[in-house]
Amino acid sequence: MQIVYTTSSDPHFIKLCVALDEDLNHTIGSQKQADQYSQYNTLESIKEVVLALENGEPIGCGAFKHYEKGIAEIKRVFVRPDHRGKGISKQIINALEEKARMQGYQKLILETGKRLVVAAKLYKEMGFVIIDNYGPYKNLKESICMEKQL
Repeated sequence: MQIVYTTSSDPHFIKLCVALDEDLNHTIGSQKQADQYSQYNTLESIKEVVLALENGEPIGCGAFKHYEKGIAEIKRVFVRPDHRGKGISKQIINALEEKARMQGYQKLILETGKRLVVAAKLYKEMGFVIIDNYGPYKNLKESICMEKQL
C-alpha cells in the first residue's frame, strides 16, 4: 500500500468521495439526513488530500481544510469496505496530521455521526476527544464533534 498527497481535483479522490457518500447513505438510511449534511461535504474548499493506493488503485482517502487560524478540519475519511480492518484509516489520519503540522496547524477538528460508531471509536483511539458541536454542526443532534491537539 502507498500513501500519496494530492488535491481535491484528483479523479481517484472524487471517485472515493462518491463511494463514501453511497456508504453513508446506506449506513444512515435517510435521504433527508444525507441532504442535510451534504452541503458541508463539498470538495471546493478542500486543498489537502491523502490517498491510499494498492497496486495503483484507490482504496482509501482523507482530507483537511482550513477552518480558522491554527485549526484544520478533517473531512472525507473513507476506506473501501473490502479493505477495512487493515489499519489503512489510521495511516491516512497519521498522514493528514503530519501534513497539517507541516503547515503550522496546532489543532484538528472533525465531525462524525452518532450512527458511525466505528468511526468515532477510531478517532478516539487516535487521540481525538469529544467537544461541543461547532459551526454548522452546532444544532445537529446526530453529530459528534471532536478535536486533537497536534
